[in-house]
Amino acid sequence: MTDTHKQSGFSLIEVLLAIATLAVGMLFVGGTFLLGIHFSRLSTEQSIAPVVAEEAFAKMALYGVTGVSSDNTFSALNLVDANDWEYSYPSVMDETPKQYHWTAIGRLAGASNLMEVTVFVMRQAALEKVIPEKSEDWATDPNIMNGMNVVSDESGAIFRASVEPGTVNVTLWPTLASEPNAVWFVAPSGGRNPCVGVFQRKIRF
Repeated sequence: MTDTHKQSGFSLIEVLLAIATLAVGMLFVGGTFLLGIHFSRLSTEQSIAPVVAEEAFAKMALYGVTGVSSDNTFSALNLVDANDWEYSYPSVMDETPKQYHWTAIGRLAGASNLMEVTVFVMRQAALEKVIPEKSEDWATDPNIMNGMNVVSDESGAIFRASVEPGTVNVTLWPTLASEPNAVWFVAPSGGRNPCVGVFQRKIRF
């Protein structure tokens, strides 16, 4: 007579449950890596943006600027006799795509030779200079995105825009008793907010 020994093992349902549990775990691990990459990129941008702005201020003081309004209001500034690659970072004349660009607005500070300058630092892959836009109707401007930095055309104060979900209604923070009539901002590029930082300084020319 032959003895038969019953062998125990995992059922198909148990194997499928184990695979499903492993898959869910891997999804969470993958999400953690993606989140880490996102915050790493933000940290890099927050570190590089002040460096780009410092270079922009230095170039404006060195080259001089054009486009200054005669009535002491903000206007878009350009470097005197400078090539487009001077507005990029790293600012070297080659064909490699640049990761960051800057653009500026400014106005004379009273009757002195001081100028209030605001620099917008942007992420961008093309060798082209973006000009800041002035919005007279910023409260419902569809180009102003949630979290975007905007600059008051009257005082030069920096605000962060908050857009009500599902609408184009914009509110500004910090809130003031008297809101600005117009604001300057950098328009979205490819549906994204390209601006990574806004910096201000008074420069003597």
